[in-house]
Amino acid sequence: MFGGYVDEPIKFPYGFVSMVLYEVDPLICPKCYGQMKVISVIEDEEVTKKILKHLGLWDRKARPPPKQKTHEYRIDYSESQLPASDKWLYVDPVYPED
Repeated sequence: MFGGYVDEPIKFPYGFVSMVLYEVDPLICPKCYGQMKVISVIEDEEVTKKILKHLGLWDRKARPPPKQKTHEYRIDYSESQLPASDKWLYVDPVYPED
């Protein structure tokens, strides 16, 4: 176990990964906040496909990615309050000598 070797894979409780990633506990009822239990897990792809087809969810097409908005930005300098030259930024002020 020490020295960088792992004796056996780490097993997390069901829902732990989604709880960490999404900050939601999948075993807590969203309506009454009661504790839920896993009573079955479907591992066969054909059974999953059959259930999703029955519900009309198998042939759903993925949404296309959102269209990118192309904005053309223009800056109107005609009403600028800054002087036409930026030399005023680098002028040392003259202070009266006491």
